[in-house]
Amino acid sequence: MMIEDEFIILDCPHCRTRTRAEVAGMVEYSADGPEETGVRVKLAQCPGCRYPLVGYQHDNAIDEYGNECWSDLQRIWPRPDASLSSSIPPKIAASLSEAQKCLAATAYTASVAMTGRALEAIGRHFHTNGKADRLMLAAGLDELHDKEIIDNRLYTWGKALHENRNLAAHASDRIFDRHDAQDLLNFAIAICEYVFVLAERFAEFQKRQAAKKTPKATGFQWR
Repeated sequence: MMIEDEFIILDCPHCRTRTRAEVAGMVEYSADGPEETGVRVKLAQCPGCRYPLVGYQHDNAIDEYGNECWSDLQRIWPRPDASLSSSIPPKIAASLSEAQKCLAATAYTASVAMTGRALEAIGRHFHTNGKADRLMLAAGLDELHDKEIIDNRLYTWGKALHENRNLAAHASDRIFDRHDAQDLLNFAIAICEYVFVLAERFAEFQKRQAAKKTPKATGFQWR
C-alpha cells in the first residue's frame, strides 16, 4: 500500500545510533470490529550502516486531546530492549529503564551505575527495619538474602552487581564495555523478574488452585 511516511525515527542496534531511517515498505491491517486492533508494520533501512529495521504501530493509542490515534513507532526487529513488567515497582523500573537508555547511547559506565541503583532500590523496597532511604546496597542485599527473598544464586549475582556498581560510581581505572553493561543489566532484570513478576504469578496460581478446591454451592437442599 501507499507509504505515508518517507522516513521514521528508530534506534539502530547495529551502529548504535538513533537514526532517521528511510521507509522501504509498509503493511497495514485495519480492524474489522471494535474488539480488534489495527496495526502497521514498516520496513526501513538505517542510512548509516544500511542495516534493516522493522517498526510496529497499533491504532488504539490516545492522543493529548483524548482522540484515538496511532501509537508511537516501536522497533520489533532486531529484537528491542527487554520490556519491563508493570509488576516491577516504578522507582526500580525507572532506574532499569535509565540503564537501558545509557546502554543504547554507549554510555556503559553510566548504565552500570544505574543498574546498581535499581538493585539498591530493590533492597529499600523490602526494608522494614528503620529508614529505607538510608539502606545501602550491600546491607540491602544481605537483608534480602536473610529474609529469603532472593536465593543463593541471586545473592551471588547481586554481589557481583554491587562490586561493579562501586567501580562505576567512583573514580577508578575500570573500563566497562557493552558486554559488561548488558550482562549486569540482564542480571538485575532477572532478579526483578524473580522477586516481583514470578512471585506475583505464583501467588495468583495458588489463589486459583485454592478456588478450585473450594466446594461450589449447588443450590439444592435436602428437606
